[in-house]
Amino acid sequence: QVNFDAITQEVAAYYNIDPDVMFTKSRKREISDARQMVMYLAKKLAKMPLKAIGTRLSRTHATVLYACKNIEERLPIEKQLQEDVNKIEGALMR
Repeated sequence: QVNFDAITQEVAAYYNIDPDVMFTKSRKREISDARQMVMYLAKKLAKMPLKAIGTRLSRTHATVLYACKNIEERLPIEKQLQEDVNKIEGALMR
């Protein structure tokens, strides 16, 4: 069973950043991308409600919705992002 904490750990490890940094207000590209990836995967794999994901990351459900949409729109265009999602999902499904 994939849960929020497992997703956070895996995404942090994949992007080589401290998991705690994702819970900050940082807008640095690599951190916000990782944070959006956590939101996207928490919705997709852990089937968490947007509000619950937002609460864990101190964001609104609208921010989570935006993040999920953003990743979904970028996936068909960005090969690297597809690879990232596949690798992180693969690691989580082990």
